[in-house]
Amino acid sequence: MAKNCKILKKMCSQAKAFTLIEILVAAVVFTLFLIGVFSMFQMGNQMFVGGSWKLEKQKHAQRFLTVLKERLERATNLSKINPLAAPDSQISTSPASVYTLNSGSSFNSGGRGLTPNASSTSNILLFSACMPDLTSISATKPGMCIAHSVTLIPDAVDNLYSLRLIASKWDTWSTNANAANGIGSAIGAFPPNAGAFGDFSGTSEQYQLGEDPFSITIDSVKRIVVEWAVASGTGSESAGKVLGIRLDLMHPKFPQTQITQEIRSKIAYDVAIVGKAPGGL
Repeated sequence: MAKNCKILKKMCSQAKAFTLIEILVAAVVFTLFLIGVFSMFQMGNQMFVGGSWKLEKQKHAQRFLTVLKERLERATNLSKINPLAAPDSQISTSPASVYTLNSGSSFNSGGRGLTPNASSTSNILLFSACMPDLTSISATKPGMCIAHSVTLIPDAVDNLYSLRLIASKWDTWSTNANAANGIGSAIGAFPPNAGAFGDFSGTSEQYQLGEDPFSITIDSVKRIVVEWAVASGTGSESAGKVLGIRLDLMHPKFPQTQITQEIRSKIAYDVAIVGKAPGGL
């Protein structure tokens, strides 16, 4: 028994503990391992969040631009048909121009932490969709005129933009636009005075001009570019004009995550496009 105790004491005296350096090296290796695992997790999470954001924003942007394209291609002048008048004066029209930025103009938000070049709400597109009444024989016809605006709204938190499309009857558009955006129109001829031209008191459903009143918004917009010209390959204004809008969207927390969507809408040949400098609408 005494012999066994001596052997155990000898073994214990020969055993060595971990040195401080060995403990520090092990701690550093373990820390590096944890950092690697965390970095991989963070990268995977960012890719997942970025991918989900791209998918969601792409759908939102496509819907916004599709609605805008459908309504923009209905842009028309005011018109009235009076079958009781002389043959050469049965159809009368009044201008309802499309007002937008000068071709090639753009708004750049800069993104998070940067100052955008538009710090206040501003219209970038104003247009009207008008239809006469063809169902009754009368000098005064109800018809319909829907005024539209696309408005840029800066986001003070992320320094990005939102775009809002508003559509409403010509006589209520100013009230609805001011209520939603705090801004009306700087153009005296917009919305066109349909009341002075005829009795435009019908409903939008009667004339298939879309829901009224109507509003749709897209956010996280980094850049907006507006371009317009005569339809390519025609060489004549009678063939119509093409108005294009491009949106660059950016994730507010991951600036490298971006998508681009655009539309090109054909405008009727007899509808004038009037360009203005940014802030002039």
